[in-house]
Amino acid sequence: DEPTSFLDIKGKIELLTILRQLAQEKQVAVIVSLHELELAQKIADTVVCVSPQGVSGVMTPKDAFAAENIRTLYRLTKEQYEALYGPQPEREPERRPAKQEPPRFEHYIRSGQKLLRCGYTTG
Repeated sequence: DEPTSFLDIKGKIELLTILRQLAQEKQVAVIVSLHELELAQKIADTVVCVSPQGVSGVMTPKDAFAAENIRTLYRLTKEQYEALYGPQPEREPERRPAKQEPPRFEHYIRSGQKLLRCGYTTG
């Protein structure tokens, strides 16, 4: 849970590099809980967004860190979001296949995919 919270930028880079190398060499999943969105966006292969109500989505980093998702996840107004990140260009909604049940965490652990949790930490 938040392994980089008290590290300087060099320490963060070193730790995340080690985790990525271990994941690749051992073919295992690395699950990391981060609240630093910019850092999470750079390292995640898959993002599990967690809100107070539970898992709100399993997404690609592009979708997880899209303005509308961040605003919804953190309950930000457009003005609050833009104060932090600036005005965002309108983006075309992507066509998606019919909604499926989100995969279970066990699937990711067995398949070796990496997960990153954003939004809400329990515990």
